[in-house]
Amino acid sequence: MSAYEGGIVPSNLGGVRTLKSFVNAPGADLSHGALALTAKAAALFERARYYGENWQSVLYPDEQKFEEDLLFFIESVPPLSQFVGPYTKYTWITVVTLLQVAVIHLHGSRKYNASNRKCLDAAQMAANLIASFNHLNNVQYIHPIMASLWFTICETLIAGIRESQNMNLTVGSNEHLVQSLVTVVHAMETFSCNCYEMKAHLVRLNGMLHRIYIT
Repeated sequence: MSAYEGGIVPSNLGGVRTLKSFVNAPGADLSHGALALTAKAAALFERARYYGENWQSVLYPDEQKFEEDLLFFIESVPPLSQFVGPYTKYTWITVVTLLQVAVIHLHGSRKYNASNRKCLDAAQMAANLIASFNHLNNVQYIHPIMASLWFTICETLIAGIRESQNMNLTVGSNEHLVQSLVTVVHAMETFSCNCYEMKAHLVRLNGMLHRIYIT
């Protein structure tokens, strides 16, 4: 993969076996290159969405194995400190966000308390990653896919806030969800001026925020 990123493309690509073995390999390794991590995160994201949309109330062994691999990959992604340079650091925020939203897609259609909890945990983790990322104001542009990823995270957090409101929980019981939502919305606002996709998603989001009385 590092050779491919460097422009060294063999005459015989070997079909899809090379890509398949790369995607199915356990763990994340920055030595493969930041682009390679993004490609693998995107592949896991797509597979998670497939499993989520085709959920049939039965957890098949391959789905369980996939979730284990996904969580292992999330844990093995190198820390931000190992990504050098502002644009490479933005690759990090794209990779880790793709993976958290993959968890949301995997469990979003499963109407179980455990799955709802996993979705909310993933959304809050994504917000925490933004909060720990001190480069938001250093670069004007971000990968456009972040617009839909952050929007999905906001949808998940809003659903959790609405649920707590419907259950008439005590004041402050959803404060952590609200704070996570504010963090993600602020990140979207930061890039909305230079990213039309972000601006469009933010317009949709503002209508949802007014309905739950969050401004």
